[in-house]
Amino acid sequence: MRAKRFIRLITALLFPILLVGCFNYRDINKVTFATSIIFDTDDFGRSVVYVDCIKPYRSTNESSDKGRRMIYKGIGKTALEALKDVNLASSYELNYSQNRAYIFTEKAARDGVKGYLDLINNNQEFQIKPDMFVYFGEVKDLLKVTSNDEEYLGLYLEELVHRNKRNPRAIRANINE
Repeated sequence: MRAKRFIRLITALLFPILLVGCFNYRDINKVTFATSIIFDTDDFGRSVVYVDCIKPYRSTNESSDKGRRMIYKGIGKTALEALKDVNLASSYELNYSQNRAYIFTEKAARDGVKGYLDLINNNQEFQIKPDMFVYFGEVKDLLKVTSNDEEYLGLYLEELVHRNKRNPRAIRANINE
C-alpha cells in the first residue's frame, strides 16, 4: 500500500516536469531563428557573414503566427569573428537550430571553404543537416530572391532541393566523405 502511494506521488511530481515545453510565447518572442547563412569574402580578405533570420511573434490572444525577415551582416578577420559581430548587432538571441542552408559566394569558395566547414562542424549551435550551396553572383541579388510561397531564403532553397532531387543537373555530395 505504501509503495503504491509512493509511486503515485513520484508520478504526480514527474509528469508536470516532463510535459513542460522548451519554448512558450514569452520565450519565442525573445529569440531570432536563422534560416540561412551566407559566407563571403570582401576585397580586403575579411570574412563577411550574412544571416537571414525570422523574428517570430506569437501571442496567446492571436491564433496566427507573425514574423518578419531580418538580415544581419557581420565582418571579421575570420568567420567566427564575423558571426560574433552578427550576435552583437542582434537585439535578441540568435538560434541556429532552424538553419536550412549554408551558402558560399564564388569568392569565398575560390579562397577555400575548409575554414568555414571547420567552423560549422565544431560549433555546437550549427547543424550539419542543412544543404550547402555555392552562389555565383552578387549577394544583394541573392537576398532579394523570394518565392510567393516562401519569403525566407533558407526555406525557399530547402524546398527547391527537395523538388529537384532527381534532376541530373544538380550535384549532390556529402561533405564528410
